[in-house]
Amino acid sequence: WYDNAAQLPSDEAEALARFKKILGLTEITSMTPYHLGMNGSDHMPVQTDLPEIFGTVGDKAGVKLVHSCVDEYFEKIKPYRDGFCTYKGEITGQNGTGYRTLINTASARIYLKQQNFRAQRALAEIAEPLSVMSAASGGRYEEDILYWCWKKLMKNFPHDSICCCSVDEVCDKMRDRYTDATDTAESLTADVLAELVAKIPAKGDGKRIAVLNADPFEGSGLCGYKAVYLSGERIPSAPALYDEEGNEIPCSFSRPKKTKRYILPYDRFREVQDVTELSVRFRAENVPGLGYKNYYLREREKKTLPERGVRVMPGGAENAFFLLKFREDGSFLLTDKE
Repeated sequence: WYDNAAQLPSDEAEALARFKKILGLTEITSMTPYHLGMNGSDHMPVQTDLPEIFGTVGDKAGVKLVHSCVDEYFEKIKPYRDGFCTYKGEITGQNGTGYRTLINTASARIYLKQQNFRAQRALAEIAEPLSVMSAASGGRYEEDILYWCWKKLMKNFPHDSICCCSVDEVCDKMRDRYTDATDTAESLTADVLAELVAKIPAKGDGKRIAVLNADPFEGSGLCGYKAVYLSGERIPSAPALYDEEGNEIPCSFSRPKKTKRYILPYDRFREVQDVTELSVRFRAENVPGLGYKNYYLREREKKTLPERGVRVMPGGAENAFFLLKFREDGSFLLTDKE
């Protein structure tokens, strides 16, 4: 029925033959006395002479012709729904055969499918819930910005667009819209995150790492954080990560890296800072839904090592007897603690 009554001919004989053909095909599967003819298809202008065609054919087609709409058709067939068949399983086409579903479009222009995933995730799973958390805590909810992002995204959802089976020019504009939606959502997320984290109380010492869960359910997952130390700020020689109860959290650290950071204030020109970055990866456990957990990066606390226990740290290792440290030139220093 997708476009079975598109472009009806104005000639009486041709129109009559077309209506009879439509009726013959719909009678095969119809379980009601009502038969649907869809006048129109993709990229097809409105047919303006339908009233004249209906008047010309009249009741010669053997049925009553009604210029109607899909909503009215559904209302007409509702009394017969108890006799309809129920289809179960993946709906991949008419009768589940995959016929006419253009399944090959799933692999067309994969880069756009990837951009679509990133844009949807940036909005639906990150920017929106974090904005709700911000509003619930007395902060802002940038409705206009989010609406603009969604509008950009939705403009890529006509099926010839999202299926990526249109001309190159259409796909080029899709790529721009995805980039606009994603970049704006991520920029908004950064601002909202900064405001949310500033409201979270810190109860420990060291660099605070706030892990926020934008999902409504409690969750656990791998987290990454890049701690930034300004020039003159003390960097832990043996860094460790702790939760708010003082429990050490298993994690891995990268080697400290000196670099430059560019700050873009709202009220003045950019600032350049000499900083040292220390990256840490760890697993955050049982973070409350739409909530947070605090962790603290600081110097490892002095603890008695168990006999024969080995602790690995950035650039070295130690046990109860020896301390091993590697130098930048590849050499190492081995210290006998006794």
